[in-house]
Amino acid sequence: MQQQMRIENYVIHARLGCEPEERRYPQPVHVTLQLDFDSPLDGAESDNLEGAVDYVELANILKFVAEQKEYRLVEHLNLCLFQNIAAYISSRNIKAVLRLETRKVRVPVENFRDGVVFTCIKQL
Repeated sequence: MQQQMRIENYVIHARLGCEPEERRYPQPVHVTLQLDFDSPLDGAESDNLEGAVDYVELANILKFVAEQKEYRLVEHLNLCLFQNIAAYISSRNIKAVLRLETRKVRVPVENFRDGVVFTCIKQL
């Protein structure tokens, strides 16, 4: 059996943009995080948090990293988010493929209705 965890369109707020005016106020950024586990998590059977991935902690990490500093590029924000989530997952000795998508919703380009998405994927 394969297991997967997905957090879809979690909204964080970041000072994001190439121009200072764009970074002046935090703007919504949507994050989708997916973990494809190499083996089933103990928590699925035991019903104990110790055997699972704490999605509240994942959300806290995403929020903290987004608010920590200004970001000029969605690519850089995505990498910072990815590295912090990967460190948390690795510290729990969980083997999984991590996929993290970061969507800049408010793009200052005409007709970009769904913004711009940048993604990192890695086997942990």
